[in-house]
Amino acid sequence: MKNWVLVLVLALILAAPIWVQASMTATGTGSIQQRQLRQEWQQKREESRAEFRLKLTEIKDERRKNILARLNERVCEINKNRMENMDRHLDKMDSILDRVVTRTSIAKSEGLDTGSAEQAAKNARDKVTEARTAVDVQAEKPCDLMISGSEKNLGGEVSGLIRRFRQDVAGVQDKVVSARKAVSFAIQSLARIVGEKIAPSKTPTPNP
Repeated sequence: MKNWVLVLVLALILAAPIWVQASMTATGTGSIQQRQLRQEWQQKREESRAEFRLKLTEIKDERRKNILARLNERVCEINKNRMENMDRHLDKMDSILDRVVTRTSIAKSEGLDTGSAEQAAKNARDKVTEARTAVDVQAEKPCDLMISGSEKNLGGEVSGLIRRFRQDVAGVQDKVVSARKAVSFAIQSLARIVGEKIAPSKTPTPNP
């Protein structure tokens, strides 16, 4: 019973928001590779879901079975919502960088030395692209709880799976925060050159 209390507590913790303090356009070969990757992840998700349902049938206790089914659905829902939220913030960062690049080009045409701003914008774009790739990968990964079907080990298995899921999401979040900081630095680099405010240095923190 204690194991199942732990599972429920972890489920509630998992439901708490992970805050993000804060587009990659694929073409040609990159677009083909992206489609292939998504197809592979789709197949893995289907296999994972089938495996979870099969293991679920091996659990005799209907109450435990229902808890697991709801928890599994909740994990997938949280993963989807959080990745979509991070993706929206990355879109905002890309939009801000577009403005930075445009204003840098104008400053360069006016004879200003924009080398530092150009490099900062490039670094920021790379960080945003890296973060978006991490978001895309996490969004496409199978989210089902991979259980053995042994009722004796369920508590430990589920708590371990949830812990790893939270670590995965936190790892993606770190990349988004790193991208936000790089965008802020790009804004500051340009502002030092042109002496004006280009855009907010921080993206707003999303609501849960």
